[in-house]
Amino acid sequence: MEIHSSRQENLSPQEQRDLSALSEQAKRALEDGVISREERDALVAAIYADGKVSVEECAIFREIQEKIWQGEILIAD
Repeated sequence: MEIHSSRQENLSPQEQRDLSALSEQAKRALEDGVISREERDALVAAIYADGKVSVEECAIFREIQEKIWQGEILIAD
């Protein structure tokens, strides 16, 4: 999953690592074409872990939502 933002170069090294880890976590959750409630909850927890939500984190979650809306990803119970 790629992240595009003009702000990304302003992220601290820790924020860049966290964002990269979130992106990898999302990629793993979606690789089978299904996202479970547990995977979704884990992604949301990772997004809120530092008490703030960045534009880049929103973009990752939004991309997942769009894939669900378009039928590319299914939600498992």
